[in-house]
Amino acid sequence: MSDREVVLECSICGTGWNLEELFLDPDLRLNGYQAALRDPMKGLILLTHARIGCQTTLSLRVSVLAALAEREELPLLAGHDGCPGHCQDDGDLESCPLECSMSWVRTLLDYIRVHRLPPGLCDTE
Repeated sequence: MSDREVVLECSICGTGWNLEELFLDPDLRLNGYQAALRDPMKGLILLTHARIGCQTTLSLRVSVLAALAEREELPLLAGHDGCPGHCQDDGDLESCPLECSMSWVRTLLDYIRVHRLPPGLCDTE
């Protein structure tokens, strides 16, 4: 990736990550997701920089990743009948089967967890 715009920086060791590195770096471990049910763009993805000697927990607003997701105007289903409650538990990183205004975040969490690039970052040429 030629664009080196840093979207996350470690407050202890100073390591910075652009979008591509954020998904691919095995030293970034997904810890949790703090959903902001009133304003989903303010939700926080919690990551640990697992480099030896660092171990810092970092947060990234989901709004930084919004351009990577195919998002539709969907209703917020958190707390409603049929909702499995994933977004109400910070440590629950499971995928969600519902079509909800929060589901795009869950999809991106899956890519971060397995250190793969989502389609919006993959070069198709």
